[in-house]
Amino acid sequence: MRGYAGDDCVYDAAQRLKGYVEAGQIPVVAYYGDFDRAGSTWSGTSRSGFAPTCAPPASISSSRRVALTREQPAAYHLAPNTAKPADGRSPAFVAEYGPDTFEVDALPFEVRVRLLEAAFARHVDPTKFTESQRHEQRSEEILSDFVDGYSDFEREAFVDMEAE
Repeated sequence: MRGYAGDDCVYDAAQRLKGYVEAGQIPVVAYYGDFDRAGSTWSGTSRSGFAPTCAPPASISSSRRVALTREQPAAYHLAPNTAKPADGRSPAFVAEYGPDTFEVDALPFEVRVRLLEAAFARHVDPTKFTESQRHEQRSEEILSDFVDGYSDFEREAFVDMEAE
């Protein structure tokens, strides 16, 4: 989901989770977003929003905030923004957390990657993950070899056909 999760968006996500559960998979839900008035309500709205439409709440393996947490802005020296007073959720946010809000995009890219990898690492079978990476790399090599086999003329003709 992106932005503030409305009912339709939560319902659609819950249906995707339900499909994973029906396929025998155990979903893991991670929040990766801003620390602001909308993001501060995530754990209460999204997890409970999934439950009625998703299957039993136990079907969701875990649900946690990956970024931004309350501690991360200080730990990574992020520059604050000010809560938008026109937003009806701002007074409750300001009362609980203060006037500063923070954007997840302010985290350095490497930190964002590390946080996401750490959040999912315990849910991934390392052997299967390595096999999957090898398969993906081999697929990329095959595709690259295929493309390299085309002459410049053939590539230009193919691009022209797609443009039509």
